[in-house]
Amino acid sequence: MNLEKWNLSFQTHYSVVAVDDKIIVGFGGIDKTGYPDRLYVHVDDQRKGIASDI
Repeated sequence: MNLEKWNLSFQTHYSVVAVDDKIIVGFGGIDKTGYPDRLYVHVDDQRKGIASDI
C-alpha cells in the first residue's frame, strides 16, 4: 500500500462518512468531477440505503 498516494487521494476528494449510533458503518469519496472513487459499507449494514445516502 502506498500511503502517500492514499493520503493524496483523500486530500483531493470530498469524503463522506456514515455513522450509526457513534459507529462508522460506511464511507465514500467523490472526485472534483463528481466521480465516486470509493464506496464502502460494512457487511452488517448493507441493503439499508447507506450507500445511496453517501
